[in-house]
Amino acid sequence: MKKNLGVNIKQQVDKNKGITIIALIITIIVILILLAVTVRMTVSSNLFGYAKESGAKWTDEGKREIVVIDNISAIIDTIINEEIDFLPTSPIYARLYEDGTFILSGTDYIDESKGDYKDYGDISSNKYNWDNLPEWSSDPIINVLVYDEIQPVNTSSWFHRANGENGVDTIQSMDLRNLDTSRVRRMERMFAGCNQLTTIDVSNFDTSNVISMWDMFLWCKGLTTLDLRNFNTSKVRNMQALFQECSNLTEIDVSNFDTRNVINMHSVFCNCFKLEKIDVSNFDTRNVTTMKDL
Repeated sequence: MKKNLGVNIKQQVDKNKGITIIALIITIIVILILLAVTVRMTVSSNLFGYAKESGAKWTDEGKREIVVIDNISAIIDTIINEEIDFLPTSPIYARLYEDGTFILSGTDYIDESKGDYKDYGDISSNKYNWDNLPEWSSDPIINVLVYDEIQPVNTSSWFHRANGENGVDTIQSMDLRNLDTSRVRRMERMFAGCNQLTTIDVSNFDTSNVISMWDMFLWCKGLTTLDLRNFNTSKVRNMQALFQECSNLTEIDVSNFDTRNVINMHSVFCNCFKLEKIDVSNFDTRNVTTMKDL
């Protein structure tokens, strides 16, 4: 009886080992299948178009998948390091007063002398764009004042006016001296539609981290001059329509622009009718894919 019991135990152990090995093999097969499906979906999808384009150059399936994975890693690194906004580190409070003064403050400043106000709260984490305009885009702002130092991480459409291309805007002046833009990556349509401004002082702007400036001054038809001598554009990839429809702009100095990383220059100076000359002799266009209507 003892011998038979020992045999039975050994058989049960062997059986358990067999089941464990089979389960392990099945698990490995499933993982391999999922990996293969993931890679193939990545190759065939548009999500990582650059990876697909690079992979297509290879005829060997194995090499192609390796290249795809390498490109995915590079794209992810780019997104993490450049495309995603920095995290806000301090609040930014926005209020519009009865007299038309729009005040941005990092200390929740309230000007009691200006009477009642509309409170937009802390906007430091808000992300605006052309189809998600700020709450104040249609409000009758006359003067913009950055009261004390603020450090936003995204200023896209901050002063984008909802009046559109042909409407008449209300903003007449801007004091942006306390605006620290050193951590801003996107300035898309920042001043779009501010067509009553004759000048915007952006001489203090730190644009060393900005990657996109498309439509930044779109429809700023009242502007006559812009001082952009301090603009650092070394990381900018999109300049589409940067000055489009600045129809009264008579002078602009872009001789310091570093355009080595720019991909899109579509309509940069389109309909700038009064510009008699523009010095773009230093423009590095090696990576530009479109200059239509430049």
